[in-house]
Amino acid sequence: MAEVLVKTRITPRKITENIVSMERLNKKMAENAAKNLILVTGPAGYGKTTLVLDFLNTRKAPYAWFYCAPDIDNFQTFLNYLVHSLKNLNAEFGEKSLELASSLSDLISKDEENSINAVIATFVNEFTSVFEKDEYLVIDDLHNLGS
Repeated sequence: MAEVLVKTRITPRKITENIVSMERLNKKMAENAAKNLILVTGPAGYGKTTLVLDFLNTRKAPYAWFYCAPDIDNFQTFLNYLVHSLKNLNAEFGEKSLELASSLSDLISKDEENSINAVIATFVNEFTSVFEKDEYLVIDDLHNLGS
């Protein structure tokens, strides 16, 4: 049976028009926009998600969203959600990665490192061939992985 995807995990939350924009933090995000990774950390309820959404919406930047729920507890599920979040940007992405991961699912438990490395290599190759412009991938609540 195919894994059921919960769409809210790959759909960004809606923000209201009445938010208080954090200009200083938005400026900091803009200054670092060309970097490969921007990590936004802070305690729960401090507005991290709202800040990121405000930044992306203000820039009208293309982005994929992936909310990491605590029940995403294995590589296959993680990859499935990650690929489907990126498919929201480009529907052609991810078939080879998902196909390989599915074919190696039994082997992953026996030779985890080599199997996962093969899937990651395929993912990276597919990613670089499909995404040629700057897009953002937001992984929200990353701390939930491994819980």
